[in-house]
Amino acid sequence: MLISKQTQNKLNISRILHLIWKEQGISRSDIARRLSLDKSTITDATQKLLETGVIEEWKQGESKPRGGRRPTYLRIKNGFGIVVGIEFRPESYRAVFCDLRGDILHSFSGVQEVQSGTITPALSDLITNLCSQAQNLNLPVIAIGIGLTGIVDVRKGRILYSIPFQIYEPQNLAEQLIEIHHLPILIENDANACAWAELNNSDYNNHANFLALLGEIPPAIPLEETTHVDAFSVGIGLAFGRRVYHGTDNFAGEFRSIFWAGETEGQFSVSKADLTRFASDSRVREQIFSELARQIALLVNTLNLNGIFICGGMERYSSEFIPLLDHYIKENWSYEMSIARDLPLLNSSYGDLAVAVGSAAVILDTLFGIPDYHHEDGGLSGRIRDLILGHMARS
Repeated sequence: MLISKQTQNKLNISRILHLIWKEQGISRSDIARRLSLDKSTITDATQKLLETGVIEEWKQGESKPRGGRRPTYLRIKNGFGIVVGIEFRPESYRAVFCDLRGDILHSFSGVQEVQSGTITPALSDLITNLCSQAQNLNLPVIAIGIGLTGIVDVRKGRILYSIPFQIYEPQNLAEQLIEIHHLPILIENDANACAWAELNNSDYNNHANFLALLGEIPPAIPLEETTHVDAFSVGIGLAFGRRVYHGTDNFAGEFRSIFWAGETEGQFSVSKADLTRFASDSRVREQIFSELARQIALLVNTLNLNGIFICGGMERYSSEFIPLLDHYIKENWSYEMSIARDLPLLNSSYGDLAVAVGSAAVILDTLFGIPDYHHEDGGLSGRIRDLILGHMARS
């Protein structure tokens, strides 16, 4: 499929920006060599990026043996601004301020009570508060990423369905927040955000195909006061080829146990009464963890994954869950040799902040990643990238 000259220019700028972000110090001539682009293309693209403020001329290198001008190295202008990552749940939130390399500068958390139909005003109030704190710290906010429990269309910025937030039809959440705050804003599913967080972590760059398992344990709710049991809920974030996989209809990672029966609530085969004892009864946890581990093992072996990350409140029980998972991965394997020997089963790199960090990483990937202009189709992420660069240029 042919692409227009304008699209090709955008793609060249994206490739150049991605390489500068990745290398954090590279000359124009090295960019041209690495990307097989001509000098004029590099000059025009880097000049546009310098004008936005996203990159800067950093230092001069050494002259080459045959003489000539000393190369000038380019890097991301790290002090220019921050991205905000938010984990937003009905009963609580966590947020991080990250620099343009993805490093955490500040973190925040709090409790809240989001009623049915109030997610937009509740999020808007939180964004206003966080932007005020950033202003007090003299940290310009470039863009905001938000991780939510539910089915999310990240390309269109819509939350399609969420039982915890009592959203049962699509809502254009990102567009509503952009209109209120005049900032680039993206939303993502919380388990997918956990996968983005690990992709953001340079220590695990060798993990191209992995699974992020988000297990959430909300505050205890008396049995007689709850109609929907989510004492323990699970979501899965999948990464293939270092890209988060959303599925055809954004349903990838939605989980319900194959042992679930219609008469039970939640995602597992255990009763409602048992689910409410999850935190206090090790026998209930063993039943649920065994049920979960058997099914995750099937995915690990079938998809040939090379890493599993345990995220959310489930981390505190990883000493109970990981041995079970390791056992079922080995038991499920068809051959004498076991792929489980070198398979990392790890807690999240970011602890309780995994969803918030991953939400910020979605923004960084949108800005610094290489977009697929063949299939973007005018999605929100493409417009957000242009909006971020335009917002930075005006700041």
